[in-house]
Amino acid sequence: GKIVEEAPVEELYAKPLHPYTQGLLNSLPRLDGSKHEELSPIEGLPPNLIDYPQKCPFFDRCGKRKEICSDPPVLKKTIYPEHLVSCHLY
Repeated sequence: GKIVEEAPVEELYAKPLHPYTQGLLNSLPRLDGSKHEELSPIEGLPPNLIDYPQKCPFFDRCGKRKEICSDPPVLKKTIYPEHLVSCHLY
């Protein structure tokens, strides 16, 4: 796989930027939430590692994708100090 986001822990949890990071955090049970709260799984299948896509690896599963996302994202873009994301949305 590829790193899609890198940030200090507190910032990553407070301000996840990449749709994959957002999906991962939304799929985890919350300690402060209801025991019966439904989790939000990330739909679809991960990319084939043998035939890795030349587009964003989250493209087929991303609800925020745009036409530009069919191009490989820049490896890391700085958004906030010490917060890097590999996504055309930023």
